[in-house]
Amino acid sequence: MDALTLEKIKLHDAFWKRELMARPLLSFVVGGDKFPYDKMRAARALMQHNLTITPDMLDVDAFADQTEEEIIQSAESCSAVPSDMLHGVAPFGGIPWMECLLGCGVKAMEHSFVSTPCQKSPGNPGKLILSEDNPWLQKYTEFLNKYEARFGERYPVTETLMRGCLDVYGALIGQEEMVFAFFDDPNAAFAMLSRISELYVEMVKLTLKHSYRIAGGMLHPYGIWSPGTVNQFQEDLAALITPEQMERFVIPLHNRICAQFDINGIHTHPTSYHVMPQQLTVNLLRLVQAQKDEGDPPIFDRISVLQSIQKAGKCLHFISDLTHYEIAELLDALELRGLSLTIRAQSNAEAMAVYEQICVTCDKKRRNEL
Repeated sequence: MDALTLEKIKLHDAFWKRELMARPLLSFVVGGDKFPYDKMRAARALMQHNLTITPDMLDVDAFADQTEEEIIQSAESCSAVPSDMLHGVAPFGGIPWMECLLGCGVKAMEHSFVSTPCQKSPGNPGKLILSEDNPWLQKYTEFLNKYEARFGERYPVTETLMRGCLDVYGALIGQEEMVFAFFDDPNAAFAMLSRISELYVEMVKLTLKHSYRIAGGMLHPYGIWSPGTVNQFQEDLAALITPEQMERFVIPLHNRICAQFDINGIHTHPTSYHVMPQQLTVNLLRLVQAQKDEGDPPIFDRISVLQSIQKAGKCLHFISDLTHYEIAELLDALELRGLSLTIRAQSNAEAMAVYEQICVTCDKKRRNEL
């Protein structure tokens, strides 16, 4: 292990422990890809509108080749723009893996892939089975085997985009039907969510079996070394439910999921901030990833939500393109401990200007606090 990797691991360890830091963990996305899967030739070849996608259409070797190309390009970019993160690899994230594993069809859109419902409301948890002859499971396992063999310890396999129980439930029966199910047949709805959560845990554990440990820990999908097993999930459809439903149907399952892993994180959007108080009650949740979505107003009126995450003792990873004013406000309002920022910039020069602004601002903040 080289000295730079060891230095980054020390920073990451301090991040998880929420120790005093000179500045947040930092990384930059230069170029601002609106449609990240467009640049992958293996994915682009499948993006024919309304094309039904089957497992045999995914060429794992082609995806692995392009993944290596991206790592090389990213390394070249990091030589020009500072980054505190490490590199990992994951099965292609454009496929809605949990959904198709559980029976949904997959169709190509112009820039992405979407699932189609496969059950009638409120759903039948008895139909949710992962068998060895499931062609989507076989394809996912092929990704894991080939990525582990090819990238090994250099770039450990990490969890790909695996949607949480709400998102998968909405995909299985349809989002509108899911909302009605909470009112019309709450017991059946909870049974579906519970079964989905069990299978989600199985898939994460399968993934981690193929991930090499680094310094006794594992690599988080965001490139942060973590002192133990890692779980990163999302519940975008929390936007459609009430805080009461979140507490009754979802939080018990999040507690159950998080008890299976050492380091747990959740990806969130501003559309689900109304259930953030409930989400923060999950004791074993260590990380909340927040962001400003495209078209959103400036972050100033959402600072209080970000502060609540830190006050709950959680680490915060914020991803966005931010103006200099927003960065100044963010750093003034938040603790530096347990804070990580991924900033989108249009050029290396812009990224370096932001990096210098953050370093100067954090230095002043620390001196004022002494």
